[in-house]
Amino acid sequence: MTSPNPASSDSVKVSKPGDKSTDQAAFRVPRMGAEAGFEVVADEAIAPLRWSGFLSLLLGLLSVLCIVAYVMVAIPIAAILVGMMTLRKHEGLVPIGTRPAMLGILLATGFGACGIVAHESKRAIMGGQATTFARNFLDVVESGDVPLALELQKTSWNRQMVETDIDSVYSPDENNQELLASATALVSGIQNVANVADWQLAKSPRVYQKFGSERVDTIWEDVTGTYDKPLMIQLEWHEMTKDTESQWHVSLFQRHREKRLVAPITQ
Repeated sequence: MTSPNPASSDSVKVSKPGDKSTDQAAFRVPRMGAEAGFEVVADEAIAPLRWSGFLSLLLGLLSVLCIVAYVMVAIPIAAILVGMMTLRKHEGLVPIGTRPAMLGILLATGFGACGIVAHESKRAIMGGQATTFARNFLDVVESGDVPLALELQKTSWNRQMVETDIDSVYSPDENNQELLASATALVSGIQNVANVADWQLAKSPRVYQKFGSERVDTIWEDVTGTYDKPLMIQLEWHEMTKDTESQWHVSLFQRHREKRLVAPITQ
């Protein structure tokens, strides 16, 4: 009769208190595999999940909206920041969500760049067109043609017909006497210095939207100093309709006044 071999496969190993292998087995997670069958793995084998990566991907997809409105540029900026936070340094397995974060950063960069280029190009084109039209309007004012200057400040559908005698329409009467007086005073002052004045843009045109229409503010100054006050010409863009063509019109013409945050103190 032989004694049982302690090293045989049929022997039972009794764990002792404080055994590391026994302590670590309590913190293991079972995993079922198609080929490996049932096995036990440690917590370190499970990759951490970072939800911020999926948020970055969602913001990256929404970044296409920045092409529609300039203020939406904040969306791709947020997508890039969230994505960079997801891609922060880690230890062990690569966290779940890093690939969506990289894709979100890529989409945000592409859509954001397209949106900025589209809006800046539109601003440059509209600013150039408005500046040219304002320059032509100044030529009309320097010629002293008050009726034509007033007519150009109307929208196309409110202007007189080509066959109409504009001088007779704007003849002084009780209805337009005040309008003609203020316009004549401004036009006459510019006409008096037309031979020596050199009108140049004082600052870059300001392109913006107001009440759903594109507007451009242009500020002009006489670089010779003959006419001491700058002029403001505000232009409004009208899209093409069934009855009218797309065109600019002067919506405001006056001496430029600097905006004050505080009213001046008078004594």
